[in-house]
Amino acid sequence: MPIRVDAIQPSVHILILSLIVIVIAIVGHLARVPYLTPYHFWVAVLAYAVLMAGTLYKI
Repeated sequence: MPIRVDAIQPSVHILILSLIVIVIAIVGHLARVPYLTPYHFWVAVLAYAVLMAGTLYKI
């Protein structure tokens, strides 16, 4: 029996939030920002997780 995953279109708010977080991650990667530069990878993962949650759950 296959597992069925119903993906829905994320709302505009979730999409914008994900884009803001990924821009913060890119800035943390390209420039030295205290408390952000060491964690720029995890901030990018957080942006992806927000987008993924927006497509899997109705928020």
